[in-house]
Amino acid sequence: MSTLPHTAPSRLSHLTAELSGHTDDTRIAWQRACTQAAEPLRGQHDEDRLRKALTLAQDGHVEVEDDGSAVVTSGQTPYHVQADGACHCPDFARRRVTCKHALAVQLHQHALDLLWVPEEPLAAPLPGAEPPKAWTPPPAPSQPTAR
Repeated sequence: MSTLPHTAPSRLSHLTAELSGHTDDTRIAWQRACTQAAEPLRGQHDEDRLRKALTLAQDGHVEVEDDGSAVVTSGQTPYHVQADGACHCPDFARRRVTCKHALAVQLHQHALDLLWVPEEPLAAPLPGAEPPKAWTPPPAPSQPTAR
């Protein structure tokens, strides 16, 4: 089992941040992870399509289902992206190349991988690290003697 140091911000948290003009550390970490996830894809996909996919992922428009499929909301329209990357949008149907919705799902999943932290501690300590000290309970207070 794994956890994220920060959960991926929900669409509601994105909208709240936009309305209030407030950006928190979680949102910043998420946006940076999405940007980092997009770097290896540069040059492999149309730059405009990749930029739009990055915006969708950063702004919380991707919801991944338990079966690996996802729903990407673009504008007011939800698009269903299957686990194999196939999308039901007109762009994918016409061009048969990876659309911005499928790219947004890839970016979302890669960003989650970048933010992943194992729940279990490392099996071996890092070089130079001191082993944790055992915790010893404090001594119990002495009982007052009755006179």
